Amino acid sequence: MDLNLNKLRQLAENATPGPWQANPFQYEVHTGSMLTSYRIDTAWDHGQLKGPAPVFAPGISMRPHPVQPDELAVQEVLYVRPEDAAYIAAISPDVVLALIEEINRLQDRGSAWP
Repeated sequence: MDLNLNKLRQLAENATPGPWQANPFQYEVHTGSMLTSYRIDTAWDHGQLKGPAPVFAPGISMRPHPVQPDELAVQEVLYVRPEDAAYIAAISPDVVLALIEEINRLQDRGSAWP
């Protein structure tokens, strides 16, 4: 895998500063049942929000039902900044594994020096 470290650096610098954490998020749907989803928040408190800032958060959108216009349809949506979405897509598991492999290779090479 060809790792474009300059691109990864730029994406990381444009993303919401870390560290990030996964937090459970419960909500009730129109059927009355409770669903649990997860949102990604900062691990630090945002000054104006007085708590973690959302990075990747679920939400619900109400819109006219496509078949029955006099009724509302509930649609689950995800809220994410474009910069964070680009970063998340770039740091896929294969990229992280390739970075770990390269670090291990360099460490092994470094330990071979007297």
